[in-house]
Amino acid sequence: MALRTPVSGWPLQLGAAFKNLDPKTPDHLCVVCSNLTTDGKLAILNLTSLRPGCDLSCQISAGEPPFVVHDTVVAYSQYAMMPREAFEFLVAHRWYDPWPDVSSDLLRRIQNGALDSRYLSGIAKAAIRAAMA
Repeated sequence: MALRTPVSGWPLQLGAAFKNLDPKTPDHLCVVCSNLTTDGKLAILNLTSLRPGCDLSCQISAGEPPFVVHDTVVAYSQYAMMPREAFEFLVAHRWYDPWPDVSSDLLRRIQNGALDSRYLSGIAKAAIRAAMA
């Protein structure tokens, strides 16, 4: 399996969690769910608080992982294929806040939900599927 391996050319690995502190974006925890694609992008999914009407494809209980303090879901509708340049911009502006990695099991649950989601593009699903191989 390709889990927990460094993402080529990035200081991130599959399952890495970080906050994007860009003031123009919502304050969510992001998880790296793919390797770097041939066009230099990563599939990034974010976690958000469980609210009525949320996509329940991947629910995460408080305490799983330890830094999740209330019931949470993966916001598949807000996925991003993050270009290398965007990540470098976050780091340069000190808007990248690394958090502990999610477990391999949780990463797999997030990835499986992504493959089942109606929100992700075929490109994003292909990148995630390749990372799961």
